Amino acid sequence: MKISRNAMAVSVMTAALYAATLAPAAAADDAGEPEVPPDSVIIECFPQRLNIGVPAVQKQGTRATVRVRVSPKGKAAVGTLTLRIKGPGGKHVKRAVATLDGSATTQTFRTKRLHKRGAYRITVRFEDTATGSGLTSNRTLRVR
Repeated sequence: MKISRNAMAVSVMTAALYAATLAPAAAADDAGEPEVPPDSVIIECFPQRLNIGVPAVQKQGTRATVRVRVSPKGKAAVGTLTLRIKGPGGKHVKRAVATLDGSATTQTFRTKRLHKRGAYRITVRFEDTATGSGLTSNRTLRVR
């Protein structure tokens, strides 16, 4: 039976890799203690999600209610929540900052009366104080 050079090289590399993975385990068994890296760092990652609850269309001259829910997995939401609403002319209609301490995950904001027709851009940013990571979510509100 004839074996090509590539097949032989792959089989030799696979055998060498298998032997290399078993060598530290065998050395650890001989010493009696498992091998631990000297400066191991454990990083906890908690994925989060921002939900913005706002009606798609708002009547002209009425106030909008914006509900923001931070949904962390595995821990409470502790951090800073920043809300910005930019109107059709590029002017900021609402800027607000709220601090979440972990007891509540939903924050409610009210705008002033929206007199100008068009699209209002809602941007919400949550910065986690524990990990320092940030999360941003956008939504559009139309006034007719």
